[in-house]
Amino acid sequence: MQVWGRDIVSTFIYFTAGLSFLMALQKLVPVKRRIENYLIFILYLALAFILFALANVLLERERELPVCIFLLLTAFSLIGPLTVLYTHALIYPETPKDKHLKYHFILPFVIFGGEFIFFFLQSLKTQQEAIAAFLANRLGHPFAVPVLLTTVTSTVYFFYRYRVLFQVFEVREIRKQIIFILILASISATALYSVVLGFLFALDYVFAIGAALIGGVIITLFFAAARYPDFFGPLSREVLKRKYEKSLLNGVDLVLLQNRLTEFMRVKKLYHNPVLGLKTLAKELGIHPNQLSEFLSQKLHTNFAGYVNQFRIEEVCQLLKENPDQDILTTCFFVGFNSKSTFNDLFKKTMGVTPSEYRDSLKK
Repeated sequence: MQVWGRDIVSTFIYFTAGLSFLMALQKLVPVKRRIENYLIFILYLALAFILFALANVLLERERELPVCIFLLLTAFSLIGPLTVLYTHALIYPETPKDKHLKYHFILPFVIFGGEFIFFFLQSLKTQQEAIAAFLANRLGHPFAVPVLLTTVTSTVYFFYRYRVLFQVFEVREIRKQIIFILILASISATALYSVVLGFLFALDYVFAIGAALIGGVIITLFFAAARYPDFFGPLSREVLKRKYEKSLLNGVDLVLLQNRLTEFMRVKKLYHNPVLGLKTLAKELGIHPNQLSEFLSQKLHTNFAGYVNQFRIEEVCQLLKENPDQDILTTCFFVGFNSKSTFNDLFKKTMGVTPSEYRDSLKK
């Protein structure tokens, strides 16, 4: 690749890296921030790291200063999970947070650990030798494994994102928003493959095109947000509207349902039953289990286990306040838990301390 062309492309990429960083900070400006704000903040920050590192690779600065590409793989591994989670949060804003959310970030965490231990903590000479060895045998070097693994997992996330988008593609009122996201997703996928293949096969032009495409996506998102600040608003509203139209709760007296549910929990204390299930509680309420599940999810923003266990934890705290000397395990089984480990985990997650620590604080 010609030097002048490389300089022009790298300057553009550096610029978009800075722009992406500023766009990330802008997402933290609102006083009231939703989960989407934090997801897009991390996404733009990861893109800023990627663009900065790609520009350095294009200028071959990693040969002398390897640390300038630190976190490149970690940032790449974050793109897939973040784009899927952001798209899902955008389309289904009232859906409770996925309880398996943390599993999406296992690979990025592992890659970060590898980059930090086997690269960042090493001496400059060791880093330079590692980079030189990688560049001399790109496909055969061990560093190629996390690169290919990240590419494969990103591909899986891209397909899953397409699946999420096509589920609402039939809604005509939001089709232009869906098409816009699909186009950006396709460009992003093309950019990813161009960067990876261009680097692994030493195809400088392909690598530069991929990096420039990522920068182009950032530019497009910047101007789209400025020109149409509520571009994605109709998307969320229309999906929620359609979801309500198909709701199993139509015709159900929600106030009465809430009151009866509260009565069964606080007065009758059905949660004392250790084998209380969704079907059993729904039968007591006189509704279908699917209706109860939807009510808990859409109106109370929780699931069945979370709803029942909150009453159990609440009563454990109250009983320990009344008698700090009573046996914790006995109390745990009394309120309906049938597993000591489950009780301990939920108690600490809810109260921030273990049951023993909580009881000790009451004795002071």
